Amino acid sequence: MTAAVSLLIPVLAHGHLSALLLFGAVAVAVSGIYTPAIMLLAERFEPARRGRAMGWFLAASSMGYVLALVVGGAVVARAGWRPALFVLALGPLLCFALSLALFSGERSRRTGAPAPRRVSFDADLAGNRPAQLMIWGYVFHSWELLGMWAWTPAFIAAALAVQGTTIERAAGLGASLSAIFHVMGIVASATGGALSDRWGAPRSSRG
Repeated sequence: MTAAVSLLIPVLAHGHLSALLLFGAVAVAVSGIYTPAIMLLAERFEPARRGRAMGWFLAASSMGYVLALVVGGAVVARAGWRPALFVLALGPLLCFALSLALFSGERSRRTGAPAPRRVSFDADLAGNRPAQLMIWGYVFHSWELLGMWAWTPAFIAAALAVQGTTIERAAGLGASLSAIFHVMGIVASATGGALSDRWGAPRSSRG
């Protein structure tokens, strides 16, 4: 779904509303990748190695952001935003192909069929104060983090455009310079995951 909608954005986006709806659809699709992937990692790795696995998963996500910003910034500066979005849509396609190749035998390794579960949005968190606080904390963390990620390239591009840089070049430089944030995220995620296996997640987070 992420790959399909990403390919449709440069074709169907012709204004603010259509772009908003299409990017919203991408956000919904990506949310179906990130959280289930974390749950699969938690199930696959024993506690002694789980933090490192999570750290490298997050580091790989940051690397994807770096590549998207650098490549997208280079293409938009030379060819415009529609070709840039076409090129970036190849990323989800590549990841989909890799997932089919890497995990094709995963189903056969599982023993026994899972019991059918009724679809429900009730997480049964009533009275579970620590879980509620953790969820609220993560919601606000995501709000400020993703807000910064979206705002920074636009701010840099606007600042450059005010100084006389062309719109295409300003957008490209804004994206490329913003990639620095995610380069630091690669190091932080990989290091934090390894330290959490050694010290424990709460101490690593405080550090």
